[in-house]
Amino acid sequence: SCEPPPSKPRRFLTSVQEVLEWTAKGATDKDRGEKLAKYPDYVEHPDRPRVLHCHDMAGGYNDLADQVYRTAFCSWDCVDIFCYFGHHRVVVPPKCWIDTCHEKGIACLGVICTEHILGQADNALLLKHAPLAAEKLAQIAVFYNFDGWLVNLESDLPGGTVGQCVEFLRILTDCTKRYVGQHAQVIFYDSLDENGKVRYANALATCNKPYFEACDGIFTNYWWTAKDLAMSRHLAGARPSAVYIGVDVWARSGGEQLPCCHTEGPGCAEAIRLIA
Repeated sequence: SCEPPPSKPRRFLTSVQEVLEWTAKGATDKDRGEKLAKYPDYVEHPDRPRVLHCHDMAGGYNDLADQVYRTAFCSWDCVDIFCYFGHHRVVVPPKCWIDTCHEKGIACLGVICTEHILGQADNALLLKHAPLAAEKLAQIAVFYNFDGWLVNLESDLPGGTVGQCVEFLRILTDCTKRYVGQHAQVIFYDSLDENGKVRYANALATCNKPYFEACDGIFTNYWWTAKDLAMSRHLAGARPSAVYIGVDVWARSGGEQLPCCHTEGPGCAEAIRLIA
């Protein structure tokens, strides 16, 4: 089985307070992923286009997500970065996913996730203790042997704290690279605007560019248009490969005003054609 038995520490945290108090107590070397067999290709070729595969299946930490899907997926040669997504406050990739990624020279990311009204208090706590939280998150990554974080804040920030959030991203990026290595990545999800409110730009835009500039990249929401792609390319400047354009395999829309530009499944090829 991919996940340790219940008697061992779970691989996700449910609150920022747990992050601030985290230690490796109770975990063993058997819980840690294997080291990278080789550095990801983007280390040697930082300017070429990259592909981020964000896994989000059945809540994670189960056989469907970690055995069936992992053994069925056969396009590793197209992927540069893998993200194990889940709807917990902090998601640590299962050992089997870290090992599979690292065997193939692919970076493996965990997730920091706040959602809805319930996440607002944890956003406040995260920003209040930003240096300690960043240090702990970097320690978690280096202990379990994965390569960084997708920062997915889908809860509003407290008023007047956008600058603190940007600073948190800078500190987290620096800490993660210091602990894990220069290949480590911290990527921000396109969820917050310039006022710290949840608003998807579906692009790199002026409202989310400060977050982008503070870390290794941005992963956009998937209700974009050709105009959004052009704006993202323009605003990225010398960093176009650090903009990851979201493509949803289910082709979910945001309603009549925010349609998806492609159909589900094989229809994703149309989105890839437009991005390329």
